[in-house]
Amino acid sequence: MGGLSAGQISAHNSEVAELWEAFGKSENTRVPITFATDEFLWLKLTGNTFREFYTDSQIQMDVLLTGDAWFRDTVVHDRAMGPPADAWTVVPRFWMDEPECFGCAVTIQENDFAWSRALDMSKAEILARLRDIDARESSAVACGSCTRR
Repeated sequence: MGGLSAGQISAHNSEVAELWEAFGKSENTRVPITFATDEFLWLKLTGNTFREFYTDSQIQMDVLLTGDAWFRDTVVHDRAMGPPADAWTVVPRFWMDEPECFGCAVTIQENDFAWSRALDMSKAEILARLRDIDARESSAVACGSCTRR
């Protein structure tokens, strides 16, 4: 794990917990330092493509967990290291579902992030379209406007 022993990881995690508790009370003696990564790096670790990541939920889950495990084992910063004490936190990537549901064409690329096209409508037409959407039934599947390529 990043070259740290179990004892060093435990000490690091205790220090980080104390830092964040102090930060929450505005009593910290230094600013917490954090880093972030995303699927761009994680896909390189797992050997999967963006297309696989966005279209296969099992692959997405595996990539997210592998990426988080690598990050927790490798990057030393003000976040707990090693396996989580309680449970892994996974945040699925659904950020293309909303534009797709509103009728935007979404392009899933093989080796780069997905993207969507803006609707070719006037502001008034877009607002009228939005007024007609029932949020209780609106999802990429239920809205019937899936246009993924």
